[in-house]
Amino acid sequence: MLWLLWYLAYNPIRRRLCSDPTRYHYSSIRAYLEEDADVGVPIDHHDYFVQLGKTFAERVAKFMRYEEYYLKKYSMILGWV
Repeated sequence: MLWLLWYLAYNPIRRRLCSDPTRYHYSSIRAYLEEDADVGVPIDHHDYFVQLGKTFAERVAKFMRYEEYYLKKYSMILGWV
């Protein structure tokens, strides 16, 4: 399920609106990567994210693996390689 957050985060890249999902103004992915991120709206972390670790840093480290898996799986399909 967590790969879906990365899928959504990469929508602006697929649409060529930006080159980095963390830099897109309307993206909420920063709320999952930066503990005090201000993304303009309140974000409740998904339970799957919360279960990744005891601390925010542990969760982010594991969550970043999902981005790696996402990119490996879809980069060839979407022509990002």
